[in-house]
Amino acid sequence: MEIFLIRHGIAIPGEAPEAIDDASRHLTPEGIRKVRRGAKALRRLKIIINEVWSSPLLRARQTADLIAAEFGIASRVREVDALRPGSPFSALIDELRAHADSSGLALVGHEPFLSEFTSIVTAGTRSMAIDFRKGGVACIDISDYADPIRGRLCWLIPPRLLRRI
Repeated sequence: MEIFLIRHGIAIPGEAPEAIDDASRHLTPEGIRKVRRGAKALRRLKIIINEVWSSPLLRARQTADLIAAEFGIASRVREVDALRPGSPFSALIDELRAHADSSGLALVGHEPFLSEFTSIVTAGTRSMAIDFRKGGVACIDISDYADPIRGRLCWLIPPRLLRRI
């Protein structure tokens, strides 16, 4: 199964007055604009997204909602606690195993979780250096759900390149 890992868009800083806590940080107008452009680029690339899983944090959920709207699947966004920063990778792996027959699954989350998860699934270690910028997208083909889960990094598109497509 191919999964698409997407880092949330640009959000207000943690020290902004309206940021009550980390979970309440929302996307900036620039972040919204760039996520929309990135989602349009994914459609132009003929990427198929049928469902979006999101971290419950506001900025990730907003990113997921924007992507889902572009793909016409607004009702197919699901908050998944396993994508919350600091969650154990095993929780997300268990969720993926339970949905192994799904297709077109996008996961919206945070750093360093996304790059470390990519590293574990593709290299078997957390140490692979992956630069996951805000709004960046990676495609992983998971070929083996056994323990340990194994996959192949098909591509990683930084947001600057994605917006030029």
